[in-house]
Parts: sequence; structure tokens; C-alpha cells
Amino acid sequence: MTNIKYLSEACSAIEHIMEVITALPSIDMYNMDGEILQNVSGQIEFRPVEFAYPSRRESTILRDFCLSVPAGKTEALIGSSGSGKSTIISLLQRFNDPCEGEILLDGVPINKLQLKWLRSLMGLVSQEPILFGASIKDNILLGKEDATTDEKANVHYQVGERDIQLSGGQKQRIAIVLAIIKAPKILLLDEATSALDSESEQTVQEALNEAMICCTTIIIAHRLTTIQNANIIAILRNGQIMEMGSHKELMKDFRGCTPHLSKYNKWRKKKQ
Repeated sequence: MTNIKYLSEACSAIEHIMEVITALPSIDMYNMDGEILQNVSGQIEFRPVEFAYPSRRESTILRDFCLSVPAGKTEALIGSSGSGKSTIISLLQRFNDPCEGEILLDGVPINKLQLKWLRSLMGLVSQEPILFGASIKDNILLGKEDATTDEKANVHYQVGERDIQLSGGQKQRIAIVLAIIKAPKILLLDEATSALDSESEQTVQEALNEAMICCTTIIIAHRLTTIQNANIIAILRNGQIMEMGSHKELMKDFRGCTPHLSKYNKWRKKKQ
């Protein structure tokens, strides 16, 4: 009787696993349908967006979220953990779609665009980049298949099994090269220099600043040194923008969230 019970439970588990394996994703990355825009400028707009993850519908991440990033400008997002910063980048890449509202690129809803083409416009540097266990050259070629001979030179060093030969800072440097080498229209930096020491960060930041000139950029960071040159800084709390302005404007305005931001940055510096 016991064996029959185990067999029944195993069959039930297999049935559930097969349901997961055969389920079709709501966003099909292999779907080649959709519009491809000509002469993309890179203007991004979130029109009142609401979002909650499918597994946690009761927990809203973004509430009536509106954001406009002009083409070629840099927008920085600051906020505590869980405020929705990384979710914004995820939605822009269409790993998920908003529950309500829409996201536009050059005035066109991104869910009307061809997904592969849309993602090809973007260069992403995340806080913990994942690299393949191959040479740096092979990893870089994933970002730009038509890389020139000069771009391929001196990058044959093996990354190693699960990146074990590289430090966090080295992996971030490679991820930055991956993002920049494809000359993206949109650059997404999610704590892109968090694993670098101060000296390395300054050097890398100079390269990033040069790359930002040619594209629309969204930065997520805690260090004010990383974002102080952004055109606009938005302070998020509970999925909403509480304050916006340039670095100079926010440091002058001691109302609302800004004093908390200043204290938080001082605390971060002490911990580093």
C-alpha cells in the first residue's frame, strides 16, 4: 500500500513538472513578430504603470509610476531595497509586462515592438553579472558578433567554471565592456560599479561617462559619486517617485526624502 502511495505522489509530481515544462511563456523571446523602428532616438516613457509579480499579485511593486527619459539623457534612480528600481529595468527589457499602463520607446508601446530587436538596443550591466565558462573573447562576442579584430585582441583569457577565476570587480569590468562594445541606444546600469574599489571606479566611471554621451542611460546606484552628473535623479519609495531633480537641486532642497538620502549616503561610505 505504501508503494502505491509513493507511486501516486510521483505521478502527480511528474504531471506538475510536465505542465511547467510545456507551459508557453506570456512573453515569447523567439517570436519575430512586431515592429522594428528606424532611426531610434532612445526616448523612454512610463505611463502610469502598475506592476506586481505574477506569484505575488497582492504585493504591488510599482504604483501609478510615471517616468520620462529624454533621448540621449541620463536618469538616475535611487531608493531603498524593494522600492522598485530593478523592476523598472526588468520591465523596460520586457522580462515582464505591466499589469496596467504602458512603456513607450520613441512614442511606440514596447509590447508592439519585435522583442529580439528591442533587447538588441540595450546594454545592461548588473550588480552580479553572469559570464559563460569560456574565454573573455567568447563572452564579448555574445554582445557583439561583428566585433573588429582590434576589439577581439588580447581577450583570450579563460573565465573559468562559473567565473571562479575572476573577482567580482573583474566580472563587472567585462560586463561593462559587453554593454559598451555593442554601442547601445539605451544603457542600463544596475549598481554597475558596486564591486570596484574607489580608484578602479573612477577609471571605469570615466569610460562610462564617455559611453553615456551617445545613448539614453538609466542608472541605479547608491553612491552619489556615480550619479551626481545625471541630468535627473529620481528618489523612489514604495514604487513611486517622491522627489526629482538634478544632484545640485536635491542637495539644496532639505524637504521630504532628500535629508534621508544624504544621511544614507554617508552611512554607505562608512561601510565601504
